[in-house]
Amino acid sequence: MNYFIPEIVTNVSNFVNSLPTNIASFESNLYKIFDNVGFIDSNDVINAFNTLLEPILNSTKNIPLIISKYFNGTLNFVLSGTYNLASYLINIVLGIVISLYLLAGKEGFISYIKKIFYALFPENKVTPSIYNLRRIDNIFKNFIVGKTIDSTIIGILCFIGLNILNTPFITLISVIVGITNMIPYFGPFIGGIPAVFIVLLTMPSKAIWVAIFILILQQFDGIILGPKILGQSIGISPIWIILSITVGGALMGPLGMFLGVPVFASIKLFFSEAIDKKYEEKFGDKDIENI
Repeated sequence: MNYFIPEIVTNVSNFVNSLPTNIASFESNLYKIFDNVGFIDSNDVINAFNTLLEPILNSTKNIPLIISKYFNGTLNFVLSGTYNLASYLINIVLGIVISLYLLAGKEGFISYIKKIFYALFPENKVTPSIYNLRRIDNIFKNFIVGKTIDSTIIGILCFIGLNILNTPFITLISVIVGITNMIPYFGPFIGGIPAVFIVLLTMPSKAIWVAIFILILQQFDGIILGPKILGQSIGISPIWIILSITVGGALMGPLGMFLGVPVFASIKLFFSEAIDKKYEEKFGDKDIENI
């Protein structure tokens, strides 16, 4: 953290400060390219590009003007925003402190919760419930810990590869690729697009090599590294993983895309067991193809 946080802050600051210059340079290069292509009007391409990037340019170039223009009329808003930010930071600190206390005394806390359930409910109901909760816990633990290790390795490999390619903003891009890799299947694409875009604006000659490198890196993760680390801990096929990510993302955004897989795996575990039990009660060991 002592190394990466200042590096990331510096990378982001440098990227934002150099964004107008980089876009102007990129625009000039586009003119040169499309001027050599007879059937494409370079002005049309540049206008379309500027339309897409106008919000970004305005947000970086006009911040001082906006502040000076609306400061007097937005003092209450600033004060309110400062109060809300302070409250948010206090909640984060309290959350961390409470989490540390809970983790430090989790064994005693869990034991007391079990004692309460055994005291209030029949033993034949509580014991299976605790067993099933442990199974759900194992699914989440295997997925989160495995994905964290997997994404950390991918981030480190990305950092090494970008150093070899000598690209700009190496730390920032590596962190983006590593974090987005936590989302199965879609994560590599989500992280690869901004990574290539950053290089495209700052060093266009390296953009295609960065895109190829990230593609190779994510294929290595999907085919070799990911299965080796996660193994069969999730217990669902790729099509169900994609479905769970899609539904989770629609319901809860990025967090849903991440947690959708273990949640769906837990549901599938109990659903499959219930179906198997019902099937055995009706048909015993008879194969489904013989019915």
